Amino acid sequence: MFKHLWSRILSVVAGVVLLTVLIITLLAQRSLENAVFIAEDQHAIDLLRLTLLNIDNEHQSLIFHREATLAMRKSAMKNIVTLAITQINSSYLKYKQGVITEEQAKQQAKDDIRRMRYDDGAGYLWINNLETPLPKIIMHPILPDLEGLLLDDPKYFTALGMQKHLLLAMADICRKKGEGYLDYLWSKPEKNGVSIDQPKISYVQLFKEWGWVIGTGVYVDDIEAEANQRLTAIMQELEKNFAQIRIAKTGYLFIFNGKKKMLIHPNLPGKELSSLINPDSGKLIIDELIAASTHPLKPFDYIWDKPGHEKDYRFKKRIYMNYYQPLDWYIGASTYFEEIAYPAKVLRQKIFITSISVLSIALILSIILARNLVIPLKKLIIAGENIEKRGLDDACIPVSGTVETQQLGVVLNRMIGSIKRAIHDKEQAIKALLAGNKELANTNVQLAEEVDERMFAQVALQKARDLLEHRVEERTAELAATNLKLEEEAGVRKKYQTDLQIAMDQLKFMNTELERLANIDPLTGISNRRDCLQKTNAEISRTIRTGTPLSLLMLDIDYFKKVNDCHGHQIGDEVLKAFTQTVIGLLRPMDVIARIGGEEFTVLLPGADLNTAKAVAERIRVAVQKMVVDGGVKIEVRITVSIGVVQFGMECNNIDSLFAKADEHLYIAKNSGRNQVFTGNG
Repeated sequence: MFKHLWSRILSVVAGVVLLTVLIITLLAQRSLENAVFIAEDQHAIDLLRLTLLNIDNEHQSLIFHREATLAMRKSAMKNIVTLAITQINSSYLKYKQGVITEEQAKQQAKDDIRRMRYDDGAGYLWINNLETPLPKIIMHPILPDLEGLLLDDPKYFTALGMQKHLLLAMADICRKKGEGYLDYLWSKPEKNGVSIDQPKISYVQLFKEWGWVIGTGVYVDDIEAEANQRLTAIMQELEKNFAQIRIAKTGYLFIFNGKKKMLIHPNLPGKELSSLINPDSGKLIIDELIAASTHPLKPFDYIWDKPGHEKDYRFKKRIYMNYYQPLDWYIGASTYFEEIAYPAKVLRQKIFITSISVLSIALILSIILARNLVIPLKKLIIAGENIEKRGLDDACIPVSGTVETQQLGVVLNRMIGSIKRAIHDKEQAIKALLAGNKELANTNVQLAEEVDERMFAQVALQKARDLLEHRVEERTAELAATNLKLEEEAGVRKKYQTDLQIAMDQLKFMNTELERLANIDPLTGISNRRDCLQKTNAEISRTIRTGTPLSLLMLDIDYFKKVNDCHGHQIGDEVLKAFTQTVIGLLRPMDVIARIGGEEFTVLLPGADLNTAKAVAERIRVAVQKMVVDGGVKIEVRITVSIGVVQFGMECNNIDSLFAKADEHLYIAKNSGRNQVFTGNG
């Protein structure tokens, strides 16, 4: 088969192209599959991180909602009690004016307060006195049997979380401050009567003229019910967002809680997972997923079914798990291996089809090249065979094909002409020999010349062969150039891989930017509550480790609501910005200022003890008092600030107690007349 020139050309070209295609296909397949797997894994991890950030933001909003609800309920209780005090004062004025007796006035006031109900009858008011050693209930609309009794049963020692008698705690608050809030346990009115004791927060206020303590309260479970409604809304929003997210083709995000109940899942919402078995390991799949959440960056692979193939457990899956402790939620990102490899499979098929096309084109070009080389040579062979059969008389060498084969035909024609002349001369020489020996010497000379001509023809034939070999070498060089183009195409494929890496880097940058924005207050540009808590935890750890002091300022702009009401929220926003810049100008680079509420801020002072922190707070208070904000035409807005100061380790040894103590000191500064700094030690 390989004796012919055309078969050798086709074999060499086909072998080179096929080998190149195989090498490119194998290398591209492996590199592409690795790149796709890495990209999809990173995509799943990034989605999981973004989901955790989103859940954390929603959780922070849930906490804020719960606190805002409590603050709103406290304000409502205060308004209700104030209204009741007004009603009591009306009866008192009738007594002072002599319209009715004091006993009639007191009875009228108690009857009026008894009839005051709100929140569908669950809300009510009561009246206690200030008797010692234990005060008594003098009016209670739900439990009138307790009126006038000495309530010394241990079940009433539930106030303020320290087993203090609740009536005595109310009396103490009113004697010291005239009003205040407290928490305790009390029965709750229901449609069918009264429930068992439940946690309750109440507001009490003193009516000095008669020594009465008037109070009302809200049950904690009512506040929690509103918070649970908010949590349900968060889950519904997450479920809606998850439905729009796909990893690869059918991969998805899901959430289950620590009670092993599926909260969000495209196929198993609300399902108990404690009975699902991993068919590969024989263990409970839920326990394996919980264990995988301890390594968020490490994938967990297992065998499971897929949509359209329910209960057909033969499809390999990959899951990345993470745990969100505040809500006891486990979040997972799941996808199928075959879907991850699908893009690489499609591209591999395209590469194979393209390679086959290139191979076909190369073979066609090789066939054309071989025909251009072989056909003229075949014509020369046929002409040679005709000369062998018929002699030189009818000899005709074709001149066709490439320049080299044409030159060969011309040379062969010349050679045949020379041979014909030599034969003719030989015949003449023989005739001359027969004619006489005289001409023998001349004939020998002529024969010698003819031999020289034959030698010349042989040399010409050798040159023609050399020219043919040179032409074959040139064609071989052309094939090498074709191979170079194939290598350039491989370079283009490498560029596509580089572009893919650039896109992945851009996605990583966007994820980093999103995480930064999640820690910044959009109005003032300073840290928000989430970032403040993270940095405070870090500084507390450093303080515990090194023993250096750490102090916290809790700031609240006085009467800020009046600024918004009188000048509008736009001016209010400018006041917040100006306030932020004023405080920043008084701080060190290492200090951390954060906005944790509407007009509430914190300042973290690493390395500062209580006296230093108090001095900083006083400078801030004075600077804010002097600050003037342009509120428009001939309007200047002035504000003051109240500040609570606390040092870590002094009555507080963790972040919760640190913020609680600072908030308590701020509350004292507010109640002491505002525009003050309170540290707790005078």
